[in-house]
Amino acid sequence: MEITRAFLSSIIESSDDAILGMRLDGRIISWNRAAEQIYGYRREQILHQPLWQLCLPERHDEIRQILHAVLEGKRISHFRTMHLRRDGQAIFVSLSISPLTDVYGQCVGAALISRDITRQLREEQALQETREKYQQIFHSESDAIMLIDAKQRTIVEVNDAACQLYGYDQMELLTKSFHDLMVDSERGKHDLARCLCGEVDVIPASRHCRRDGSVFTAELSISSILCSGRRTLVAIIRDVSERQRHQELRHSLAMAREIQRKLLPQQQEVSQPPIDLHVSSRYCDEIGGDFYDFFLPDSQHPRLSFAVGDVSGHGVGAALLMALVKGVFRLAIEQLSCDLQRLFAVINCHLVEHSQDDNFMTLFCGQYLPETSELVWNSAGHGPVFWYRHRTGTVEELPTTGYPLGINADAHYQPAAAVILGAGDILLIATDGIWEARNAAGEMYGTDRLRQVLASQVEHPARVIHDKILAHLDHFMATSRQEDDRTLMVVKILAH
Repeated sequence: MEITRAFLSSIIESSDDAILGMRLDGRIISWNRAAEQIYGYRREQILHQPLWQLCLPERHDEIRQILHAVLEGKRISHFRTMHLRRDGQAIFVSLSISPLTDVYGQCVGAALISRDITRQLREEQALQETREKYQQIFHSESDAIMLIDAKQRTIVEVNDAACQLYGYDQMELLTKSFHDLMVDSERGKHDLARCLCGEVDVIPASRHCRRDGSVFTAELSISSILCSGRRTLVAIIRDVSERQRHQELRHSLAMAREIQRKLLPQQQEVSQPPIDLHVSSRYCDEIGGDFYDFFLPDSQHPRLSFAVGDVSGHGVGAALLMALVKGVFRLAIEQLSCDLQRLFAVINCHLVEHSQDDNFMTLFCGQYLPETSELVWNSAGHGPVFWYRHRTGTVEELPTTGYPLGINADAHYQPAAAVILGAGDILLIATDGIWEARNAAGEMYGTDRLRQVLASQVEHPARVIHDKILAHLDHFMATSRQEDDRTLMVVKILAH
């Protein structure tokens, strides 16, 4: 008997749970080592004290209910409550209580096992908070997210964005495998296998199918995690159809830009006495509607022909009209030579026929005959065109000779009367994207500034004049965005 009591006492003392005995009046009559550690009371400090001493004041009724149940011979298992340590710290405990009976079967007290579950509950609370945060983030994420069983390839969890992307509700998606959502399921199996092997973690483009049968291009970012002991794939799916279309459009625009660049003269500068010419275009988009061209004198065409035009608007539509004018201009200048009136009539008819009602073009075309120093020109609403006269040191404007092209099929374009250009004279032909440019304060660059820069650089070659004007404009604009295409041509007459 003594051996048995010693054995039981050893078990009680070695337990990590607080084990205590109490009488029916709730007073403590036994207290093991673990109880000392959990509650902070030594045995001599707590024996014969009421169990209420360990309870929160507002929970004293729990002890009465427990003692009442014990008297009825009931056992209480894993009853969670809060107790107080000697230092006043509240702890969470799980109580298991059994009645103690004498040899006659009468209840004489109770055995209470108390387990400190404070850390466990805090971990459970932290885990619950983590789960709630995960669910909040998971379902509020704008990208579609799916959890996929790595072995079965079945979908085990989806967020709201995935349901919206594919057009299924959550329960419908959870009955599918990930391959069911792909147009090419065999390729999908291969891609997922590569992700599992660690070869790739991004599948840049795969075709997926929505519930309504529509197909979209998706980019997949896939990682692997261990979830509830099972290898799970986390797939983030982004619809990149629009991005793909934008990339294709940018590629097409880049090709169009290159084609348009080839339509313009490859040579931007000519220094062949008595002619010094420099010209450039800078579009505000990938492609634009500004136009320039020039033809040097030769045996068949003794005049220098040069032109600058501006199609209304900018972008693709303006670029298409610019290409049309370019082709017509080249052909007409070769066939019609120096007949500016017929040249403008031909271009006008083509624009009226092939452009929309709100599209038009301003165009200046000049022809200079070196033998006589004579300049003739036609200007369809294009201006101002500046003429610096070296002899007088003044800057004048060449008048326009008619309406912009493409408005009226019956319009007539009579060239202006010829003028004589002397050595040192300069012609500056530009598009309105230069003088209508505005800085961050909304101030327009204007023609006055253009005149001043021109007048200050007249002793320099055409290239320097050209570059100084654009540099001055860039300084004026600072960080403001270019809103319109800009073309600038400088023609300087050199001494024979």
